[in-house]
Amino acid sequence: MIRTPEGFEIALDLALHDEAIVHLFVRDALVQRVQAPAPLPWSAYRSLGLEPVRVQPVGRLAGLDHLAVALADDLAPERLPEGWRAGGLRSWFGVLDDRSMAIAMRAVQALEWDRTHRFCGACGTPTEQAASERAKRCPACGLTVYPRISPAMMVLVRRGRELLLGRGLNFPPGRYSALAGFLEAGETIEEAVAREVREEVGIEVQHLRYFGSQSWPFPNSLMIAFQAEYAGGDMRANPEELADAQWFSLDALPQLPPRLSIARALIDATVAELRATPPRTPKAPPAGEPAAAAGAPEDAGLTELLARFANAVAARDAPGFAALFTPDACYDDGFFGEHHGREAIAAMLERFHDGGEAFCWQFLEPLRLGDLAYARYCFSYRSREPESAGELVVFEGMSCLHLHDGLIRHYGEVFDRGVAFAQLGYATPRIRKLLDRYATSLRTGPLVERHLAHRAALGR
Repeated sequence: MIRTPEGFEIALDLALHDEAIVHLFVRDALVQRVQAPAPLPWSAYRSLGLEPVRVQPVGRLAGLDHLAVALADDLAPERLPEGWRAGGLRSWFGVLDDRSMAIAMRAVQALEWDRTHRFCGACGTPTEQAASERAKRCPACGLTVYPRISPAMMVLVRRGRELLLGRGLNFPPGRYSALAGFLEAGETIEEAVAREVREEVGIEVQHLRYFGSQSWPFPNSLMIAFQAEYAGGDMRANPEELADAQWFSLDALPQLPPRLSIARALIDATVAELRATPPRTPKAPPAGEPAAAAGAPEDAGLTELLARFANAVAARDAPGFAALFTPDACYDDGFFGEHHGREAIAAMLERFHDGGEAFCWQFLEPLRLGDLAYARYCFSYRSREPESAGELVVFEGMSCLHLHDGLIRHYGEVFDRGVAFAQLGYATPRIRKLLDRYATSLRTGPLVERHLAHRAALGR
């Protein structure tokens, strides 16, 4: 990732002189030799007959002054001396060394600010350069303007050992990156992350971790990067924002951004972190707990078990459903109430059937975490209650299946806008933490809100 060179100092008291290192531009196109490109002293450019139109100080590095110099905006490329070319900064990525590129990225922003603030935005009077800071002041109305910086969030969302990557509408074919978007006025960076992810792919995130930042001069962005974890929702790329978005496993990543960008640094660091912490393997049960019984569900067995789980529900086989639980199993979902033992669970399921029709349970995927296993699922029914009769209500949640001794202990959770109804009073802190991390969100809307309000009025 490109960063400011060590030892670089901002300096605003610099004037153009023959020994000064110059970063030369035509508008936002950097001018360099075709062979052995590198920033040169001003004397080298001056000897070619090039005339400066605008000059901005950049800073000092290793005792040398660095300045940004703009040629005439209308200078045609064919009018450059033979052996020289002008190209956007991206065209010089991997051609110029990182140190020169980092300073050029500063220089182009200073020149663009200078070009676009020659006149007061309030009264139209020509502005004047401030003496002690990078600012322009209007001598008529006193308005002071500074270089524009546009903060933008970037976030890499993780779901277990998968990464969510999107393809921008203007990306090169096949390239994917972390999600990104600009802040709105009055918005915090955390709020921007949640909003942009929701707008671009329709999911919720949680557990934000700051990664780093990078100035990105296209034209004046400050990228502020985070890691986050998936918190719920069905991922769908918004076609107005993205050409595509997908969950990628660590071993099947697509074409990624260039290594000089913070996006690539964020992805590489996250991949390295995940690979350094491989999936947990089952541990022996704590002292005093029975050892795992032969035939306790493993990955293949878990899929079969969950299929039986789903089939029993879909067939409205309440006793068969309950039989999958240990005799003392508990089900605490905070919605239908607390249930203990197989009979209570069967009664809960029958009560659920009594309140609805067209009941459907859909198994989505298993997830194994050490000696715990989880199943994402969704279920739906058409309510018979007056406030929402005949309308479809859809929930999505997460089950925890405890695998010690082949036991199945189920903890259901239902979420509303990411806030848990269930408090998981019967779950251990570790299970509660894992469920909070991996559970998905209830699909909310007017129907669900009316339905919940109606049930509350009935005292259910």
